[in-house]
Parts: sequence; C-alpha cells; structure tokens
Amino acid sequence: MASSQYPGRMQLVNHVFHQKTGHTGGRPSLQEFDIKKRGTADFKRLLHLDPKNNDYIVTVYENIKDRLVEGVYPIADTPGGDCICFDYRFNQYQPSIVYWDHELAYENPEKGLFFVANTFTELLNKLYDEDE
Repeated sequence: MASSQYPGRMQLVNHVFHQKTGHTGGRPSLQEFDIKKRGTADFKRLLHLDPKNNDYIVTVYENIKDRLVEGVYPIADTPGGDCICFDYRFNQYQPSIVYWDHELAYENPEKGLFFVANTFTELLNKLYDEDE
C-alpha cells in the first residue's frame, strides 16, 4: 500500500470509531483489551490525520517502519509506546488487527506482533473497563 493511501484508510477507521463510540478519533471510553499469549493491553488513542500533530499517522509509521513487518501499519498507540496496527499481509481489503510490541520488534519484527482481532470493529467490541 502506498503511504499516500494510508491516511485515506485512516479516515475509514475514524468513521467506524465514531459509529461505535460516538467520538471522532481520540480515546475510547473503554480502553482495555486482551491479547492471547500476552495478556492485557490499553488502547490509548487513534493516531492523528493532521500532519501538524506530533502523532501524525504517517510520521509515526515512518519512525517505526524499520521495525515493522511489510504490510503492517500503526493506527493507534498505547501508553507504553507500543501500537495497535492494521495487518494487511493476508488480506489487502480486510486487515486484521495486531498489537506491535516495540521492544520485541527491535530483536525480530515478526515476534513483536500479536493477533488481536479479525477486524477493527471486532477490536472495538473487545474493549472493556478494567474496573468492571
């Protein structure tokens, strides 16, 4: 996927996010989700579509692409510096969602990825409040 297509796909993510949460971008009210073989993680916020923002989605991608597997693109970050990513490796039209561990990715980009959900909507449906 060309980097010019990447922000356009994020507009779709923001649309789905808004439909599920009532917010455009930002942070979901429910932030916890489970990852098999890893435990619990937090959804901090969607990456930004504004090139002037520090968390601009293309800038984040450019900063970490050397530690990503081809076909994997960050869409959100976590409090610990990891990312939630679209994984287009197996389906270019319907990406799955993976968790990217920045520390493990330094050693081996493939081992830094953990499956989370089949779709972005499925990820949103998995979010919960740790206090509930």
